Amino acid sequence: MKKALTLVYLGVESGDDEALKFIKKGIKAEKIVELSKKIMSTGIDLSITLIAGLLGKYQDNKMHAINTAKIITDISPKYASILNLRLYEGTELYNLMQEGKYDYMEGIEVLKEMKLVLSSMDTSKITRPIIFRANHASNYLNLKGNLPEDIPRMIKEIDYAIENEAINVNNYRFL
Repeated sequence: MKKALTLVYLGVESGDDEALKFIKKGIKAEKIVELSKKIMSTGIDLSITLIAGLLGKYQDNKMHAINTAKIITDISPKYASILNLRLYEGTELYNLMQEGKYDYMEGIEVLKEMKLVLSSMDTSKITRPIIFRANHASNYLNLKGNLPEDIPRMIKEIDYAIENEAINVNNYRFL
């Protein structure tokens, strides 16, 4: 019986070079796109994960969101997921937060960033339907849909959650 690799999970984290540098990813967005396309050219499906709230409140999180939208559309993977950043004691970002050098982004601010990701997508560059998920226990709002067609609905869901402060604040979000 022949077995073959059919799916690769890739932690992209961000499409923004400054964000990738900030987290010491060791790779630029352009190279991530190139390598992702190589993977998909072999017939292997690709699932990418990205992180909302990565740069905190006062860094240039708008460019992180806009460039994250760009990398999703440039890659056009089979699956794209956004998870929320979690900080744990002993990690570098946690220590920076404790020192007042990093302002952790939570709740409504994260939802606004996710809305910016979705609304910034150049849907003309999506080369195939993308199954999109933001439904991990870490997320403030469970979103799921197919890109590009479900973008307007997901933006409406985010707007509703923001307007009504209907966000998930349960402790299990810290899994």
